[in-house]
Amino acid sequence: MDTQMFRAHDIRFRRSSVEASVLKQLAWALARYYREVLQVPSVVLARDGRQGGESFQQCLLDACTANGLDVHLEPNPMGTCQFYYHCLTRKESGGLMITASHNPGSYLGVKLVGWNLEMITMGGGAEGGLEKVRSLFEENAEWMRTKPEGRVYVADTLASYIAYSTRLAGIGEGELEGLSVVCDFLHGSFGGAVTRALQGLGVTVKSLHLLSDGSFPAGDPNPGRPESLSNAR
Repeated sequence: MDTQMFRAHDIRFRRSSVEASVLKQLAWALARYYREVLQVPSVVLARDGRQGGESFQQCLLDACTANGLDVHLEPNPMGTCQFYYHCLTRKESGGLMITASHNPGSYLGVKLVGWNLEMITMGGGAEGGLEKVRSLFEENAEWMRTKPEGRVYVADTLASYIAYSTRLAGIGEGELEGLSVVCDFLHGSFGGAVTRALQGLGVTVKSLHLLSDGSFPAGDPNPGRPESLSNAR
């Protein structure tokens, strides 16, 4: 059993090394942690555009509702910052974001948030955070559905997230008229939100590699790599 997927701040693994049965086992362990340990009534569940994210999100959706947790589901790919904003609006809930940050496209993973936006890490969070999740994963308990099952609420926070962000920045509609910006999103999941926000402020935006694509055809999604920004330069 591979427990190396449990890292200091999140869970990350190569997709090719984790079978569907292991994803289901991991999803069940996460759902049990939120229900039995954190005892939150609901979770925010979101994903970015990485390949395999849809099936893992479905696994988590099934496991959470089976454990009696309501799920506020973001069904479309989105950036992690927008996920944290959604959690901010539901401080009584936990949160699960399927992402592998700037790891290569072959990776998948999940970030955990507790109630009131507490980050769940290795040694951080109730009963040791990821240490407890790993213990539940190793326990691999048989699936036992809770009655009643949790409900699913489909969410769309993009407009309110942009409004919140621009309000924090102190910039109003059209105030950046005349400014031109080139953005290279490397086929990540944040391009739509940033482009829409900047255009609403009056910016002329040139968006490169705008559409979310988990195969990352433009190269490694890490903007810290010089070769990843060659088109933008």
